[in-house]
Amino acid sequence: MLFDFLKTLLLFKFSFCTFIVMKFFFTYLMILVLFSCVKDSSYFKIENLNNNQITILGHRGMGELYKYPGNSYEAIYPVIGIGADGTEFDVQITKDSVLVLFHDLEMSPNSTCDLTMYLHNWFEIDGCTYNTIFPNIYIITVENLFCRIPNLHELTFSFDCKIPQNMPTEFLRTFARAIKRISEKYQMTDKILIEGNEYFIKVLQEEGLQNKLFVSGTGDLNKSITLAKEMNTFGVAIDQSYVTAEDVKKAHNEGLFVMLWGAKTRPQSIKMIEKNPDIVQSDKPMYVLKIFNRFNYDYNIP
Repeated sequence: MLFDFLKTLLLFKFSFCTFIVMKFFFTYLMILVLFSCVKDSSYFKIENLNNNQITILGHRGMGELYKYPGNSYEAIYPVIGIGADGTEFDVQITKDSVLVLFHDLEMSPNSTCDLTMYLHNWFEIDGCTYNTIFPNIYIITVENLFCRIPNLHELTFSFDCKIPQNMPTEFLRTFARAIKRISEKYQMTDKILIEGNEYFIKVLQEEGLQNKLFVSGTGDLNKSITLAKEMNTFGVAIDQSYVTAEDVKKAHNEGLFVMLWGAKTRPQSIKMIEKNPDIVQSDKPMYVLKIFNRFNYDYNIP
C-alpha cells in the first residue's frame, strides 16, 4: 500500500512538472509569435519622393474607430498629441463662406441640426453638436481649429473638400477663395494640402492657390496620374486598396507625390506602408507611429 502511495505521488509530481514545463513552453511560443508579427521601422525600406520618409496624418483625427466623432476638435487634438504630422479632415463651406469641418452634406442624423451645410449661414449652424454619447462635442470651423493649435505651423493638414454635385462654377470659386484666405491668414499655404477632382483643381489653379494640390483618384491610379500630369498638380490621392507598390512607383517616376488612405486595420496599415507612399491618412495612427518609433508615450490620450 505504501508502495502504491509513493508511486502515485511520483506520478503526480511528474505530471505537475510536465504541466509547468508545457505551460512555460507555450507561453514562450506565444510571445515569440507575437513579436514576430510586429514589424518595426527596420523592416520597411521606404523609397519615395518625400526624402524616403512617410508623412503620417490621422484620418479625420484619430480615425473612424476613436470614441469621439471624426472632424471634431476632440478627435483631432489627440492625434497631434501622439506625434502625427497632422491630419486630414472633411471641409464644407456655408452660405456665408465659412469653412466648416463636417463629412456629410446633410447634417442629420449625425448632429443635432437638421440642415444642409451650404444652404445655411454659419450663425445657424454655430452651436450644433454631434449626436454622440459624449455631451458638448461641437461642430467647428477651420478658423476655430487653427486658432486653438499652438504648434500649427509645424503641422500638415489635408482638406478633403466636400462639394455637392452639379454646383455652378461660382460656388467652386467661392470655396477656393475661402481656402486661400484661411491659408494666407495663418501662413499655412505650404502646409495645407487640397484634395479634389479635376474640375475643382482647375478652379483652384485659376484662383491662384499655391497650395499643394492632389487629384483625388476614384480607383484608377493611371487616370489620376494622367490628369495630375496634364494639370501639373503636386500629386495624387487614392484609396490604398486600389493600388500596388508598382503603381506608386509609376507615379513617383512621373514626379508625383502619392497620398494613400483607406487603411482601417493593422494589416492594412502595413500593406499601405509597404507600397512606399509619400503621405498616409491613417485610421490607425497610433500603430503607424509606433512602427516608426515616433509615438509620443508621454501624451495621455483622452
